[in-house]
Amino acid sequence: MLFVRLKRQTPMRLKDIFSDNKTRVFVVTNQAEVDELNWTIEPTDFDLLSEEDNIYYVKAIQVSADNTSDCYTQIEVICLIFLID
Repeated sequence: MLFVRLKRQTPMRLKDIFSDNKTRVFVVTNQAEVDELNWTIEPTDFDLLSEEDNIYYVKAIQVSADNTSDCYTQIEVICLIFLID
């Protein structure tokens, strides 16, 4: 399966994630800032998460007893390889 990152002309910050309501999965491309809201992210066309080691923000719905709201959840993919002798 081929996954594509959709390049933007200007970098997008995590704090601006709700400005793109069509993208379901974003990938973090720069996490040098201490404040996560200033991390640089890129939209993707992923339907499934890639097996690459990365941090992703995935569209979700937060549900409480009396309300539902759109949100994004952070998922960190770490591929570990164990060598057994």
